[in-house]
Amino acid sequence: MSIIRTSYTISLHIFGFKSLLLTVFIMQDIGTPLSEINNSSSYFGTPIQTQNDQTIQNTICLSNLNQARASYGLDPVSFNLQVQDAAYKHNSHMLRTNCFSHQCPGELSVGGRLDATGYNWGGVGEIIAVGQGDCPAVVNAWMNSAGHRANILGNYRHVGCSGLTCGTCANKGPWWTCVFASPM
Repeated sequence: MSIIRTSYTISLHIFGFKSLLLTVFIMQDIGTPLSEINNSSSYFGTPIQTQNDQTIQNTICLSNLNQARASYGLDPVSFNLQVQDAAYKHNSHMLRTNCFSHQCPGELSVGGRLDATGYNWGGVGEIIAVGQGDCPAVVNAWMNSAGHRANILGNYRHVGCSGLTCGTCANKGPWWTCVFASPM
């Protein structure tokens, strides 16, 4: 029961303006049709975990992401609380609204979500998934997808990840969001 959404990225830096790295989306169905998630009539309650419960999870995900980067000879990314806040709030919003997307109705873009945390970003990327049981499994799935791999291996300095499950949801998850960012 896993679905991942790939975002192929384009980076535009024009006269020092911020770049946003979300353009073309391609679905990879690894079990559950997206229609079963997006068209479910059940209420998608609240996450089981809170933002504070994710400290250990973030450490594991950071380690897995940096292992993947190291295998390509890249420098590690570091955890950033503001970036993690943007990832958590988006992930929680997706789960509560039954919307598996980089931008759900009524929600800011990933760049807008980072702006709201006070992070002064110059580049940003985001990857999402649902259904993988833990950080190693979701990072493995992302690394086997060209668009996700491009974000993991991108020229970023910071990352924040969120993995949430929902006891009252049709698709209990976990639901995953990782936001990658570099300051201006």
